[in-house]
Amino acid sequence: MVAKKTQKPWFEVDQKGFRELQLSKPKHHVVRELIQNAFDEPITVCDVKTSFDDGHVSITVYDDSPIGFRDLTDAFTLYKTTYKRKDPEKRGRFNVGEKQAFAICDFAKIVTTKGTVTFDKMGRHTSVKASEVGTTVVVQFKATERQYKDMVDILRSYIVPAHIKFVVNGKDVYFSNPVCSLSAPLATEYEVEGIYRRTTRTTVIDVYASDEYQPSYLYEMGIPVQKIDCLFSINVQQKIPLSIDRDSVSMAFLQDLYAEVLNVTYDQVPADMISQNWVRLGMADERVSKEAVKAIITKRFGEKVVIANPFDPIANDNAIANGFKVIGGREMSKEEWDKVKEFGILQSSTTSFGTPSEKLPAVQPNEQQRKFADLAKRIALRVLNIDISVHFVDGGILTSRASYGNRTLIINTVGCSSLFKDGVTADMIDLIVHELGHEFGMHTEASYHSALTRIGGALVIIGIEEPEFFNLK
Repeated sequence: MVAKKTQKPWFEVDQKGFRELQLSKPKHHVVRELIQNAFDEPITVCDVKTSFDDGHVSITVYDDSPIGFRDLTDAFTLYKTTYKRKDPEKRGRFNVGEKQAFAICDFAKIVTTKGTVTFDKMGRHTSVKASEVGTTVVVQFKATERQYKDMVDILRSYIVPAHIKFVVNGKDVYFSNPVCSLSAPLATEYEVEGIYRRTTRTTVIDVYASDEYQPSYLYEMGIPVQKIDCLFSINVQQKIPLSIDRDSVSMAFLQDLYAEVLNVTYDQVPADMISQNWVRLGMADERVSKEAVKAIITKRFGEKVVIANPFDPIANDNAIANGFKVIGGREMSKEEWDKVKEFGILQSSTTSFGTPSEKLPAVQPNEQQRKFADLAKRIALRVLNIDISVHFVDGGILTSRASYGNRTLIINTVGCSSLFKDGVTADMIDLIVHELGHEFGMHTEASYHSALTRIGGALVIIGIEEPEFFNLK
């Protein structure tokens, strides 16, 4: 008689090794898997009770799903086919979550509409004893008091679906309204034609305010995935591409999210938070809007800002003299600069403050302007022992009042129309000293400021000893 061969499965799971892989994970992952399963079902109540006693944690999760567990073998079969895999708006994927939770437990029990299954030191036991409605899951495991308290805190941070009454240790965790919502195409993953794959799908993104007492989280349909460095918490209403442990997403996905959120919240971000990393990542993303980039630049640098031209130091200096902030390459990342240039947000210092030159229309000075030029020349010769020339041009309202270089003082008659008087004024001396200081450097250089004080000191002595020096002739 030939013995009948028994077919063996290709794979087996080593329970000890599986447990070892789960022990390092945060303890809130245990209850997260149980609550996630409940939220995916047609429930109206999810009641969680927890307790801690001398290093031992006990958790009971009850839901009122009329279906209960659809198949009791789901409780102990890894990677079994599940209807959730095809639905991008269900949280479940691999039919592995509760097994990961049970792996670190000393005891676990499921009572549902299809029967009861118990896990204890003696192994796995099943019973036909069933609930009339809903599912109750009880787990017990070891943890520190700190781990337990962190777990309960995170439980209370869940974003509860509007139709579910969620209770944690006798206290309701209420549904809360987001500060804003938007729709956007995002990467997701679900089963299509028998293949579990990543794709892109338009979904709702809810944005929630955070504060110093409540860290910001990225959520997948109300379940916290990871802390994020953001002013807001972000709740994505579909499956998101997660790491194998389902506790993080890729930086590329996070950057897309930041850009989408930034597009609708840029006016709510305080100026002192505008340089936070999430803002800079969002601003550098291909999804960011021109309006968002413009608002960020204004909040970060102010209304008056130009791009430094390293080959035009005089234009840079003129911009500073006119109260503009001149920003250079290191102030933003390459990707941020690409967006600024793509949208044409900023002009260069040369475009806005190019030095007046012979190309500007010359102006024949009137008598008052001639006397001003004579005074400037006398001061330069007496104080600095240099000969300068003075020219007058019509530079328009967008050109700086005056510039100095190559021992030539150029005056914009439009910008200085109120400067010229019959007698010397403080404004005249101010402009002459300001410009002659550039014989020694630019506005940001110490040599320029030293020159200003030297010129000013010399003029004071001249004024005391030779007051007639300042008579306009």
